[in-house]
Amino acid sequence: MWDRGWSASHRLHGTRTIDNQRSDAAVENVFERDFSATVPNSKWVADITAIWTMEGWLSPAVVLDVFERKILWDGS
Repeated sequence: MWDRGWSASHRLHGTRTIDNQRSDAAVENVFERDFSATVPNSKWVADITAIWTMEGWLSPAVVLDVFERKILWDGS
């Protein structure tokens, strides 16, 4: 490819982040880092992200009942 003057091309995508250092939080911290539940349907957590693919942006989302959540890795 180099001998013929060809080169690969790719699009650059800027990193987009959320400013979590703002003092005017949009929602109140009701869990206060206590992610345990003694009964089902008492605490739910969610997360969403954006992933660039060759077909465009995908936005996978996850919603979990904290009661059903299993600890797979304890950090040790």
